[in-house]
Amino acid sequence: MLVFVVIILLIDIYAFKGIRLINKSISINWIKILIYSTFWIITSLFVIGIILILLNESFDQGARAQRNLFFFVGLFLTFYIPKILFIVFHFTEDIIKGVSFVVNLLFGRRSPLVAQTTRKISRSRFLSRMGLILAALPFSSIIYGMVKGRFNFRIV
Repeated sequence: MLVFVVIILLIDIYAFKGIRLINKSISINWIKILIYSTFWIITSLFVIGIILILLNESFDQGARAQRNLFFFVGLFLTFYIPKILFIVFHFTEDIIKGVSFVVNLLFGRRSPLVAQTTRKISRSRFLSRMGLILAALPFSSIIYGMVKGRFNFRIV
């Protein structure tokens, strides 16, 4: 149980690092606070829910208990599959930064060839944003499947 909660917290800490990188450009402070608070409130609710489910010794096998458990697992997958996808992109970004750091450390810093006159997006910010956009696809698909698509099927 403890290992599972620690893994969940590590996923969230690393995903939060990527969210902070994306939100650097937001100058309005209350929006940042809202995003960060929402992120950690959702994480806290999942950790509390996991602990309560795992500590419940007299787990009722009734239909209502199973429905609640399936709903919790559905919500959990809705939030954590996109986080893991986002982490893959963010981890790729960190690997690129690490390799770049080692190369610069071994061979010295190279001077920029062309002065930047326009504002460009950095590779790291691009990868984090791309990860966030791609993570939104399974999030929206799972939400659609849970809300609309669960009764929208035919048996052929």
